[in-house]
Amino acid sequence: MPLKLVTRPDLQSIHIRETYACFYVQGEVPGALPKGIPAVPSQQAFTWLVVVDLKQWDRVRDQLAADPEDRLTLAGVPVIAEGRAILLAQTCESVRHQRQQGAQHAGLG
Repeated sequence: MPLKLVTRPDLQSIHIRETYACFYVQGEVPGALPKGIPAVPSQQAFTWLVVVDLKQWDRVRDQLAADPEDRLTLAGVPVIAEGRAILLAQTCESVRHQRQQGAQHAGLG
């Protein structure tokens, strides 16, 4: 099941490897869940290790650096390994860029 996070990583704490970039982001405490879904046992936010393909990271890095208010939409596969929550991101997009593209498409209609 895919997971989506909307967040802003600390640009000073990005770790660049040969084929990927990785960073930690703080999750949020789950809000109210729909009826019929059991309550989350621990109502604590936890930290995600996010792993993004380097090509995707290179596309958003400068956008984040240019706009201190911009955030990322990260979607991918969540896994738990050695007690750590990891998001293997399949998509990584700037929220501001997504809004600009949506406005351009709306103007074409």
